[in-house]
Amino acid sequence: LTPQPFTTYKSDEKSLSVEYPNDWQITENANNVTFKSPPESSSDRFQEAFRVLKVPYKSSLSALTDKIVGEATANLPSFQIINSSDTVLGGIPANSLVYRYTDSRVGTLQEMVIHTIKDDSAYIIGYTAELPKYTYYLPVIQEMINSIELSDN
Repeated sequence: LTPQPFTTYKSDEKSLSVEYPNDWQITENANNVTFKSPPESSSDRFQEAFRVLKVPYKSSLSALTDKIVGEATANLPSFQIINSSDTVLGGIPANSLVYRYTDSRVGTLQEMVIHTIKDDSAYIIGYTAELPKYTYYLPVIQEMINSIELSDN
């Protein structure tokens, strides 16, 4: 992976700032922002993605973890948890889940979801990649995660 210069994405609306590779594509809507890796070739069927979702939430971190696992179990074919652990996101206690599932178009996908709660909002960070490419993009994703700042609402 050739290191790319990073650019800062900042949204006051989402109380968020994150550094991302400047050759990645950004898609934004009201409550989330998605960063997609550039296609590796003309036959690349899946662009690895890093998403940040902010939604109103007034419960505990463990309840949020249970909700995410419950929805994934119900909706993702062949869902399998690889790892679940405590972590920190933007200086706030968080949970990290890594899991795999089957996508009918591209095969096995692996996803990391890090989630936390701040000021009655849940921040859900997701990194999705084709299984063979997951570790390839992980250093860039870790840099993006480490750069996240969650400002006050």
